Amino acid sequence: MKTYIYILLSTILIQSCSLFPEKNVPIDLEAGSDLNIVDFFDSLSVQILDSSRIDLTENILHNVIEEDNIELSNPIFSKDTFNTIPMQTITYGDTLKLDFSDYIYSNFIDIEIINLENFHSKLANNTLFLSPIVNKNQLSSIKLEINNNILDVIIFSVSSDYDDSLYKKNRNATILKDNADSIEGYLQLNYKYLSSGSYDYNLKDNITFILLGNKILDSRFYHIFGDGIRIMLPKTFQESKLRIISMDNFGVLLNQNNVILFNNNILSPDQNTISPYFSNMYYVLIDRFFNVKNDSSLNLIDRSIDKKVNFYGGDFLGLSKKINNGYFNRLGINNIILSPIATNPKGYYRSEIPPYRKHMGFDGSWPIEANTIDQRFGSSEDLNHLIKNSHQHGLGIHLSYILDYTHLEHEYYSKHTNWFSGNNIDGKSFLFELDFSNQLVVQQISKDIVSWINKYNFDGFHYIYSNRPDKNFWKYLNRLFHAETVIANKLSIIHQDEFNFDLYKIGTDHFSSLAPNFKKLNNSIKKNLNENGSINLLKTVTTLNDEPKFISIADGHFDPLDESDHQIFVDFPTNVINKSNYDKLFMFNLMNNSMPGIPTLFHGDEYGEIGVGHSDSKRNIRFQKKLNDTELKYKSKISKLNNIRTRYPSLSLGDFYVLKEGPDYTVWLKSYFNEHTIIFFNLQDKTTTLNFSIPFESKKMISLLDDQIIELENSRMASIVVPPMQSGILLLDRK
Repeated sequence: MKTYIYILLSTILIQSCSLFPEKNVPIDLEAGSDLNIVDFFDSLSVQILDSSRIDLTENILHNVIEEDNIELSNPIFSKDTFNTIPMQTITYGDTLKLDFSDYIYSNFIDIEIINLENFHSKLANNTLFLSPIVNKNQLSSIKLEINNNILDVIIFSVSSDYDDSLYKKNRNATILKDNADSIEGYLQLNYKYLSSGSYDYNLKDNITFILLGNKILDSRFYHIFGDGIRIMLPKTFQESKLRIISMDNFGVLLNQNNVILFNNNILSPDQNTISPYFSNMYYVLIDRFFNVKNDSSLNLIDRSIDKKVNFYGGDFLGLSKKINNGYFNRLGINNIILSPIATNPKGYYRSEIPPYRKHMGFDGSWPIEANTIDQRFGSSEDLNHLIKNSHQHGLGIHLSYILDYTHLEHEYYSKHTNWFSGNNIDGKSFLFELDFSNQLVVQQISKDIVSWINKYNFDGFHYIYSNRPDKNFWKYLNRLFHAETVIANKLSIIHQDEFNFDLYKIGTDHFSSLAPNFKKLNNSIKKNLNENGSINLLKTVTTLNDEPKFISIADGHFDPLDESDHQIFVDFPTNVINKSNYDKLFMFNLMNNSMPGIPTLFHGDEYGEIGVGHSDSKRNIRFQKKLNDTELKYKSKISKLNNIRTRYPSLSLGDFYVLKEGPDYTVWLKSYFNEHTIIFFNLQDKTTTLNFSIPFESKKMISLLDDQIIELENSRMASIVVPPMQSGILLLDRK
C-alpha cells in the first residue's frame, strides 16, 4: 500500500522558531518586585532564517547531478534557526541519543553543558548521549548553551519495571485550558486541574515544568495552585510555544499541555493571519475533476483503454473555472492539494494481473521527468494562472510529489541506474525504487522538490512514497528547505509521517463496525494524542487515495480477500444500500474535525462517493445536478462542518477530555481558554439521553450545526436527547 504524505509549507512562523536569550541573563530569584520582567523578556530573541538573502536560479535547481562521485553538499545558512526541542523519554538501562542538528539549523553547532544532573553523559559532535543514573521515574531538566543561546531540555526517565498502561489505569488527571485575559499589558492564562481521586488531588505535589519556547519560564511569572495554574506573560514576548509538563508523585506523567502564542496573544482564527491550525485540505484528482481544453487533452486519449484507467481530460483551467464558480469556498475548503502533475508516459502499460488490462498514468503516478508538467493537464502558464487565481480566492495550492520511485522511461533511470535499488513498486515491472542510501539521490530529489516550490510559488507539498526513505533524507530535506527556499521562514520541520494513519485506521474500524466500542476508541485517541502531541499538523482523513472509500467499507462493497481486479472493473458498486452509512461517515469526519491536525477530504468525499480502491476510488467528480438528495444533504452538512472547524479554535487546539462514554455513545470536551465545545455521538439505532457533568460553569449550550439552544438548569450538569445515528457540536455559553 502506498503511503501518502502531505507536507505543509505554509506552517505558521511559530513552529519554525523558539525563544532563547542571546546570553545567560542573570535573574535574582529573591529580587521580588524589583525584577523587571519586561527587560527579561526583551532579552529574548528569535533566530529566523532571512530568506531575502537567497538568490536562486532555476537552472541551478534543475541541474541533474552528473558525476556519481560528488559528495553530499551541505546547505549553507545565513542565520541559526531553532525549532522546539520536544521532551525526551529514556528508560533506565538504555541510552538516549539527542542529535541537536535535528532541531537546530546552523553551519556549526557549539554545545556547552551548563547543568546536567541525574544522568551519565557524553557529548560527541552535535549529539548528546544520556543514560539515567537512578532506576526510577524522574522528570528532569538539563541546561545547555548552544551557539550563545541558553536552552532547557526536559527529560522523562522511566524505571525499567514501569508499565505505563498499569500505572495510568483509572488515572484521568489532566490540566485544561480555562480562560485567558489581557490585564494591563500582560496576558493572563488560567488552567484548571482535574484530579483522578484523593491520591492526586493536589497539583502542588507534582513536579511541573513550564517552558516558553526552549527555555524554562521563571517561577515569578506563574503560580501553581492545588487545583490549577495561573501564568502572567508581559506582552513583549515573541511568537513561541508555551508548554506545561507535569509528573505526579507516583511517577505518572500527565498529558503535556501546549499553547501557541502569536501576536502577543494565544493563537486564534481572528488574528488576520493564515494559520494551518485552522485550515483544511481537499485532494483533487486533476484528470477526474473538470475539463476546459477539450481539443488538446482529449486527443491524447486511447479509446481502447478501459475508462476507469484512462485519461478523462481534466485540466488546470477546468479546476480554475470551478474555483471561480466558488465550489471550494462554498464547501468551506481553504487549501487544495493537486494530484501529481509531472510528465507521465504518453502510452499505456499493461497490468501484470490477468486479464492484463491496459493502464494509463491518469493520476500522475508514473513520472518520467523530474521538473516538467504533463501537458495533458495544461501548460506552465495555465498552472501559474491556477495558483494566482486560487490565492485571489483565499485558497492555498499544494502539489503532490512522487518521492521514492520513477518510471523506467525517466531520465534518472536511463542515466543513473546505480541510483536505484533494483526493486519494483507495487509489483509493476516498469516502476523502479530509488535508493536513498545513495547520498546523491538524497541531494537530487531534495533539489527537485525545492525547484517546484521556488518556480511556481506553491503553498505546500504532499509526498507520495511506497517505502519510507530513511532519516538522513528527511534531515537533509529540512535543512535544504530552510537554506534555499523563499518561504523558509514559514516552514516547519518536515516529518516522515504527515498523515495520522493510526487515527484513520481506528476511525475506519470503529465507525464502519456493526459492534462499535467508544471506550476502545477513546483510549486509542488518548494514546494517539500522547504520541503525536495535543497540537500537531498531521492530516486526518476518512479515506486515502488508493484505498476503498469509507462508505463502501461500511456498506459492504469491498472484499479484502479478493486480490483480482474484478471488483474494480466488473463487479464495482453503483449505489449505497444502507443510508445510515452517510451518518457514520459524518461522525468519522466530525471526529477528525475535533482532533488536532488538518482535516483532509479526498476527491469525492464531500458527497460520500463510493469505490472499492485504486481506480474505482478515483471516479469522475459529480457536481450538483448529478447528486441525489442524500448526497446533497450530506454535502451541505460537511460544508457547514468545514466552516465550523476554521472558526472555532477549541476543535483544533483545545484539550481533549472524555465526559461520558459507553459502547455506542460518547461525549467529549474540547477546552481552549474562553472557548469550550462539547462533541457527542450516538451510534445506536434508538434515541438516547446523555447526562454528563461539565468542568466549567455554564448557562446554556448552543448547537453549532443547527443553532439550537439548550438551557441548563444546573450550571455544572447537562442533559441532551440525541436521535438515532446522530452526532453534533455544542458551544458552552459561560456568560
